[in-house]
Amino acid sequence: MATILTLAELSSAVYGDTPVPAGWTIVPGTSGTSKPNSDGYFGVAYVNTTTHEIVIANRGTVVPSSLSAAMNLQTDEASFANLLNDAELAAHMVTPDELDAISFAKTIAGLVAPGQPYAGYSLIETGHSLSLLPPGRSSP
Repeated sequence: MATILTLAELSSAVYGDTPVPAGWTIVPGTSGTSKPNSDGYFGVAYVNTTTHEIVIANRGTVVPSSLSAAMNLQTDEASFANLLNDAELAAHMVTPDELDAISFAKTIAGLVAPGQPYAGYSLIETGHSLSLLPPGRSSP
């Protein structure tokens, strides 16, 4: 079973600047990553065919790396939408990125259903920002 350390590493890998842990790969095909969107949500599904697990890693808010980048939020639509979604999540409102996360989770959950490529695999969700949700709100 995936350890807490492995889940943390996959949560970091979804940002694209750290390696995916040994034994894990992105689910092949178009199902492995969420669809492009303007609300800031991004998720990746990683599979380990040895342990028979799939982990959905949700990327959190990508904070601008400099003051000049922060000043450009009004021109960076995805960053602005992402911060707005964070505020709405904190207020327990349903947000577009939450709906995208649920849709992505349902797509991946379909892969572990009987007769599907990863039937019987365990499904785990990890990541950032969506943890502000009350229990059960982001489950497929």
